[in-house]
Amino acid sequence: MLFSNATSRLNQEVKSLGIDGLFDHIVNTSEVGSIKPEPEIYSYALELGGIEAEEAFFTDDHPEFIEPAVNLGWSAHVFDGVPDLRASLIDAGVL
Repeated sequence: MLFSNATSRLNQEVKSLGIDGLFDHIVNTSEVGSIKPEPEIYSYALELGGIEAEEAFFTDDHPEFIEPAVNLGWSAHVFDGVPDLRASLIDAGVL
């Protein structure tokens, strides 16, 4: 799932890059009416994905966007590079 505070052009941009098939769902906050870090958008993403909070892993390069996910029970990681992200994904059982 792609989860972004993006503009209304996100879906077209993802498609033009040829990466739209990489995502089961795209949560574009400009279409939902709630933005990160509002808890409602995180709950919407869980519902859309059909998963429980304990099954979710979230990464973002903004620490203030990580906190709501953690508060809702998600595993999360502040992105600061691929090696640390990979380690967090392994620790969370995603990889």
